[in-house]
Amino acid sequence: MIYDLSNLQDILLSFENILRIEYSENDISRIMRSAKHKLENAYQVKLDKTVYEIQAQNQLVSDNIQVFIEQLFEAVKSMTAFTHIVMFTKVNKLSLADVNYLGFTAETLRAALKYLQDKQLYEKRHSVIPAIRNAVNNIEMSQLKRLFVIMLVLEDLGLKEGVSAVAQYLYICGLEL
Repeated sequence: MIYDLSNLQDILLSFENILRIEYSENDISRIMRSAKHKLENAYQVKLDKTVYEIQAQNQLVSDNIQVFIEQLFEAVKSMTAFTHIVMFTKVNKLSLADVNYLGFTAETLRAALKYLQDKQLYEKRHSVIPAIRNAVNNIEMSQLKRLFVIMLVLEDLGLKEGVSAVAQYLYICGLEL
């Protein structure tokens, strides 16, 4: 059964390994800076623009960046398959209520996550991302916090499709299936 092959813990570990996320700090901004620094060292590139812009502008590192994107693509595929399975089976062990919707109302957080799933609405994210980042600092370590951190790192790197995949699952965590 395909359901048995999908495991959120494995997906989280995959993202965290690819993105070089470690939780040695409690502060989300520090975790994100550390991950970015480790990625810069691993791929020998300065991540001062989106990953796609860097790849297009610098042919010397474009092959390294392509390897990174391909690894990330595998994690995104796993995340989207897992999300689909959760939607199909209506079995989800996580709920945004467990983190009190990060201090937002359920509707507000779901709307913010919906913006992050749509290419046209994505541009309205600028006020949402800092608020989510600040709110994630106030929750205990959990799979939900890890998902939010992954989403924030992806957003910081300009990897919108990855942000969308994680946001879609988080959105589902805000619904009663």
